Amino acid sequence: YTLSWVGGLPEHEGPQDAMFMEGLISQAGSIESFRVGAAGFFGSSNTYTPAISVTALVHVFGGGGSGGSAAATTSYKTASSGGGAGEHACVKMTLAAGTTYTITAGAGGAGYASHAAGNTPNQGNAGGNSSFTASGISISANGGSAGACAQNQNNGDQITASGGAGGTGGSSSGVTDLFRFTGGRGGNA
Repeated sequence: YTLSWVGGLPEHEGPQDAMFMEGLISQAGSIESFRVGAAGFFGSSNTYTPAISVTALVHVFGGGGSGGSAAATTSYKTASSGGGAGEHACVKMTLAAGTTYTITAGAGGAGYASHAAGNTPNQGNAGGNSSFTASGISISANGGSAGACAQNQNNGDQITASGGAGGTGGSSSGVTDLFRFTGGRGGNA
């Protein structure tokens, strides 16, 4: 989630602070929430209650799907594809002072930590749906589909695995989307 304030806030971080925070974003495993300049980011489900009314660009992203996978063996050919990216919705709206907004952050599709040997293809997992809600408003973005895994014991056959579809089908009510993009499809194998 990204809440980008269009109206002024009394706080300001210098360019070095913004670059430092961007560096933390790219390296952190689990981000709860933080501010960079005049933007708030929420990487997990949370609530937000602004102290003052602000006009904001609210971005909602569905979780990405995980790719397929399998254990490598000498007797099976394996093809695994990537999971689809989550949908992205953006709304420009006024966040009212004292109103509590509920943020549901869809998790990325779970991957596999270990694999059984042999012909055990593991299909990926879909990403979770995300939403930003309050009384009278709702913005949702759906997660990406799972990647696939295919195996074949006949080494003369060609095998393929289609990438997971991008997230689509989310909606908004009580507000109007500035834009809504379907997530990108995962890579084929």
